[in-house]
Amino acid sequence: MFAHAHADTLSFELSLFGRRVLVNSGTSCYGCGAERLRQRGTAAHNTVVVDGADSSEVWSDFRVGRRARPIGLAVARDGVIEVRCAHDGYERLPGKPGHTRRWSIGADALVVHDTISGSFRSAQARFHLHPSVIVHDDREREGIVQLDLPTGDRVRVSVGWQAAPGAHDVASAIRCLAAQRLSRRGF
Repeated sequence: MFAHAHADTLSFELSLFGRRVLVNSGTSCYGCGAERLRQRGTAAHNTVVVDGADSSEVWSDFRVGRRARPIGLAVARDGVIEVRCAHDGYERLPGKPGHTRRWSIGADALVVHDTISGSFRSAQARFHLHPSVIVHDDREREGIVQLDLPTGDRVRVSVGWQAAPGAHDVASAIRCLAAQRLSRRGF
């Protein structure tokens, strides 16, 4: 369904302990308008926005132009499950940036690595939390937040930037997210 396409290449959703944690916004309206366009755009999904552009060209409420195509999907299992994929959606931009995402899924952690290649001005990895998730900043450790789920479970999330080989600034970085179950609270 071409009219229903979103610019969501390499996006994902995450549920833990039976509850949705990371979610894409979806489309709350079917008609025409700015809100429908926003919800179909890359920034409304759990993926990377490069230079403020959508990964696929969303032309209007029911049209999509050039679409990002997944490239090189690979799955490996060696103690952890690792999924890797890239897409060509940003190659139409100056500098021909590329986005590669790697998910490493273990017994007690999920690590998401994003790598942006080519030339670009900015890159933003976005992770949207379900409205029922409560975030607490861990003031003792930089880059650590705690998520309280409606089940009573607590999850520690580490978010940080690591310079990619040959990087000259933070825009050429890898975004990491690791989740670990801490405890279950009683109500």
